[in-house]
Amino acid sequence: GDCTIFTSPEGLVMMVDCSNSWCFEEIDMQLKAMGIEKIDVFVMSHPHADHIGCFVELASHYDIGHIYKNAHEYESATYKNAMAKIEEQDITCDILYEGDSFMFGNHVTVDVYGPEKGSEEDIKAGYMDANDCSLAMKITYGDSSFWTSGDIYITRELALVEKYGKELDSDIVKMNHHGYETSNRFEFIEALSPLVAIQQHSLITSKTVAMKYRFKQDALTFYTSQDGTVSVSTPGDGTYEVQSQYIRQITNIYGEAAEDGHYTIGRD
Repeated sequence: GDCTIFTSPEGLVMMVDCSNSWCFEEIDMQLKAMGIEKIDVFVMSHPHADHIGCFVELASHYDIGHIYKNAHEYESATYKNAMAKIEEQDITCDILYEGDSFMFGNHVTVDVYGPEKGSEEDIKAGYMDANDCSLAMKITYGDSSFWTSGDIYITRELALVEKYGKELDSDIVKMNHHGYETSNRFEFIEALSPLVAIQQHSLITSKTVAMKYRFKQDALTFYTSQDGTVSVSTPGDGTYEVQSQYIRQITNIYGEAAEDGHYTIGRD
């Protein structure tokens, strides 16, 4: 499952997704290690259980200030329980579409590139897969940028490339759909032009996708199954300090690990 935590220069906290129901203990441990006591913004990329599975437990232990989600009303117990918790705690919840944006503190802008308005109706009609309705967002702080787009598939990736081209350019990228070959088309990777790509899953899902990012795009790649939690920090000037929790044991096409798991990277 997916779970990403962003912190703003002011110390605000935004979490994008919260993985599976059995992952709360790990997420709680990481939040405590970061000294986090409140989640100012929570983003549901889409309502599948591997993205919002432990939301109820998360919201039971942490105050959540604001929620953003897509418009897909999913017929699952996980989603219904999450929405009931939001209502119980009276948390403000807004729906995002392509073209929307919001400020994360005073210095960080979040621009939304999908889904399009009406896509939730296409899901109901069977014309669109729910994964393609994932929120696609570019997070910008000064000259630094981050991309996350849930589980969108190749069809949606290519549509974004055709519409936005190099506007998608982002330095730090979360691989779509956990790094599966359903997603991560090279044209999309090329448009993003990432310096760093991170796959979130309990295993490495595709060597082909790994090779696209590492060899074709020359991105520094990380896999939570090998590297553990991956921390990326930036002063907003397009340079980044990256620290992995573990030192990876499998290298070959995935890249040699730094001895201390620490990397410094930026554009030439």
